[in-house]
This record gives sequence, C-alpha cells and structure tokens, in this order.
Amino acid sequence: MKKLTVCVLTVMLFSCCIDSPVPFPGEGTVRLSDGSVFLNIVAAEECGALFRNGEGWRVADSFYSGGHYFYHLSVPEESASEAVRVLRRLPSVRAVDFDTVLEIKEESSEPLLPAFYASQMCRLEELHNDEGLKRSNRVAAVIVDSGINPLHEELKNVFRAGWSAFSRSAGGNYTYLMDDLSTNREAVWEKITDTVSWDAVTGTAHGTAVASVLGGDGRNGKGFGGVVPDMLDIYVIKAFASNPSGASVSGSGSSWALYSGLQRYICGYSSAEFEEENPVSWKEWTQKSGIPYRQKVLPVNISVGASVASGFEMFVLKKLWENDAVVIASSGNEGLSTVCYPSAYSFVLSVGAVDAAGVRPRFSNYGDCLDLTAPGVSIPVADGTGISGYRWNDGTSFSAPFVTGVASWMLGVNPNLTRQQLFSILKSSVIRPETVPFYNGFHSEYGAGIIDARQAVVSAKNSDVPVMISTADLTVVVKENVVTQSGSFFFYLYNDKNRLTAAHPAGTDGTVFFGALEEGKYRLEIQVPDGVGKIEPSFMSISVFSDRIEVDGFASGETPVFNVTYR
Repeated sequence: MKKLTVCVLTVMLFSCCIDSPVPFPGEGTVRLSDGSVFLNIVAAEECGALFRNGEGWRVADSFYSGGHYFYHLSVPEESASEAVRVLRRLPSVRAVDFDTVLEIKEESSEPLLPAFYASQMCRLEELHNDEGLKRSNRVAAVIVDSGINPLHEELKNVFRAGWSAFSRSAGGNYTYLMDDLSTNREAVWEKITDTVSWDAVTGTAHGTAVASVLGGDGRNGKGFGGVVPDMLDIYVIKAFASNPSGASVSGSGSSWALYSGLQRYICGYSSAEFEEENPVSWKEWTQKSGIPYRQKVLPVNISVGASVASGFEMFVLKKLWENDAVVIASSGNEGLSTVCYPSAYSFVLSVGAVDAAGVRPRFSNYGDCLDLTAPGVSIPVADGTGISGYRWNDGTSFSAPFVTGVASWMLGVNPNLTRQQLFSILKSSVIRPETVPFYNGFHSEYGAGIIDARQAVVSAKNSDVPVMISTADLTVVVKENVVTQSGSFFFYLYNDKNRLTAAHPAGTDGTVFFGALEEGKYRLEIQVPDGVGKIEPSFMSISVFSDRIEVDGFASGETPVFNVTYR
C-alpha cells in the first residue's frame, strides 16, 4: 500500500472573542465524590503546581506518558464549569473533560440453545479443525473490564497479569483508589499477579464472562471453550467495580479509570512525580512476563461504552493506535440507531450482535458507525462468582471478545501483521445474509457483515490484505493573531456517514490525528465558542485516495491556505 502524502492546512484565526460558559453535563453522567467533581486533563507541560494553587483544586492522580502529562483533578462542584473554561485556555493544555461515569451491563438471557450456534455461523468450528491454520506463536491480548476470576477453571491457564483501579475492603466493598486523596498516589493502579489477592470470588463476573469468550480453556469439555482455546495470555485492566455479592455482572467505573489505565499500561508511564524507575510500554511488559511474543500489534477489548465523545479519550485512543494497539469495542445494548463511544470512532472496530438466526437482537446498537457483527445472544460464558460454573448471557459485550479472539488467532499465525492490515482483514472477512440488502458493502444493522473467523485467519496467514484502510496524519497548523485574544477552537473530522474520526483542540500548533481512514470523502469542521459569531470557511472538504489526499481541490503536493474570519 502506498504511503499517503501529508497535507498541511494553514488556518489563520483572527478573533476578539468572549469565552462562553462550559455547560455542566447531565446529572448521573459526571463522577462526584464528597461535593467534588473530577476533571481529566492532558497537558504538554508539567502543570501540577499550577493545579494545586487553584482554590479547592486537588490532584488526585497524575502520570507522565508519551511526551504528555495526565492529571485527574478534583475541583468543587459549584466551580467545575468555570474550572474547565479556565483550563481550556491554558496554552499547554491539550484536552480537558469531565470525568464521566461508565457502566457495564448484561441483557436478560434468552432460552438456552442445544448447541452454540456461533461455531457454525462464523465458521469457527472449521477454523479449530483446520490443521493448516494452527497457531505457531503465543499471543497477548488485553481486556479492560471488571477484572477476571483467574481461579475459574476456564481461565486459570490464560490469565497472565493485571492492574486494578480498585481495592477491596474486608467487608467486600470496592474503593476507587483515586478517590482517597490522602494516600500516596504511587499506590494508584495496583499491579496484581497473585491470584488470591486479585479477589477471585466477587466483583469480576462481567470481565470473567468476556475473558471466557476470548480465551476460555478448550480442553476441559465444558462451556464454550473460547475463540482461542490455548496459546493465549490475557492481561487485565480492572477499570470497573461490580456488585460485591457477585450476583450481577453490572458495574461502574469512570473514563479516567478506563483510559488512564490503557495509557499507562500500553504506552508506558512514569509515576505521580514523574520519576518512576522503569516505565515500560506494552511491548516491554509483555517481554518481561517471560513470553517472547512476536506480535507487532496488541488486541484490546473494551466491552463498555458511553453516549458522548470526549477529547480526553480521543487523545488516549490516538496514543494507543500510535503504539500499535487495535481497540475492538462493543456497539452498546440500548437498541439505538447509533453506536456508543469508543466504538463510534473510525479507528476503533465497532462490533454489534446477531442471534442464532443471524438477525440483530433488539438491544444491539446499530447505525452508520457499525463495523461488524458477531454472536451476542445466548452466549455460554464462565460464571465469575466461583471457580467453576457457567451462565448464558446476551449482549454486545460478548460479541466484541468474539472478534478480539479472531484477531488474536490471526496474530498467532502471522505475528507480523500491522495494525492497518489487522483492521482491514477483519472488516473484509465477513458473511452477508443473502436476504439482507447490502449497499456498497454496508448495512446499518450488520456493518460489513458477520465475522467469518476462518476466512480472517486464512487472509492473515497468506498476508492477503484488501486495500481498504489508508493511514494519514493530516497536520493542521494553527496560527493565532498575537494581538487579539483567541478562544478554545476545536477541529472535528467526520466521514460521509457522519462518523467522528478525530477531534483536536486548536489552542496552539498541533496535529489532528486521522488514524485509519478509509478511502472516501470527509469534512473538517472548526467549532468556536458560542457568541463568537460566524466562521468562514466553517468546514473543509477532504478526499482520501489510496495514494494521496485532496483538500477542497488542492492536490496533496500543494499547501492550501485557508483564511478563517469572523462575521
């Protein structure tokens, strides 16, 4: 595949704007603790001392990773909107967002099926029985969830290590480590490898179920057995705390727990004071685990979602992609015609559910941002409340690890696959129901189709990669008028299906990350605060081809200049 030429858009911003208030998100979406609201911040320079000088501001957690500083800031609830407005004006700040509450949940189970239909529907049984497609390389994969029960008979041979944002008291209740501001922040995110201290009995039901779909033991003759029954190591980030009784697989966490955990343990990090002795990236900590993994790409499963986009999570997801991590996420269980975030981003693989008849169940979110579907009804999973036992679950939470398992098998036969190749093969290796009309290879309830496990592995082994995904870092250079005051400007990129691909604050010169772009037409929009007035041009048309990018008629060999003025 030809490498795309990088285009530079020079945007001149001239303004005398008045900052508008930052709206406080709806009740129940923001994480509160003792009258305080938490903010998630990414900065290009160390700002800890400045944050600590704010009235009532406290740094609950912080770390350094990938050339940037990450802060989890506690501010009084009554001044939270003003704090966001002030912070977004700081030149070194790259993203500021409210720390939102995220939830994981299951759907009610359908009647039990006599056999697991997915083995036939997705040609998984053919894959397992094909001697020519056996894996020769052990593979690592990451699950971000409620943790797992590593003593369960399905998972005791697959759990390698994990980290937890929660600690469990003697009474069985979970404590969110970042909430205890009196403790040493070095203790935040405990690394746990001891299967006893991991809390093997309660609070891990959802993560245990998800992990068993991905890599349950296929040699004990029980349950589903997992897409990848052996030669797989699962690393776990526990970003959610479930019901202490273990009776429910539902649970909650926060955007900071999820995305700061991913940033730390995939991209590498330094401690709260940015002086940790041995910060390591995923490639380094997998090597230190004693297994010489050969894979170039790390599959990451996220069976959780939210209804709104976030600049903070966009920033982290960009870093994950740059560090060769491919995120596979569930589309959501609300039955909506739009998929949830993070699966709605174009460089995250969005997976919806189908039932035994190959039909979208009522709960599975669908729409223009859906990439694939996989079995998600009456899935036999490991019951995390004990060391044995099974249950039947519904939900896109269990469709996503099905695809993550296929991705892991692909890396087992061809560890040299790049992130773009993995992404492209998964999206093109599909089964399309004959009775469903696909237009230009897409249907809103199926995406590209139902995952074909065997075809994906065959394509991976043969390095048969379709030309579907292009890559480009399209640089947007922001030039501010030094005489006037500049507000918070944001660039957004959408494809022709109105799918958000990138978001970037424009306070200083910066790069808008466009990640994995399919060939097609896009629009780059500029958003300004309320009350500023009209901006022209408010958006720019971008066309992506296999060998070039064109912007509003400018070929990629030229440097288009846009003068943006207020009306």
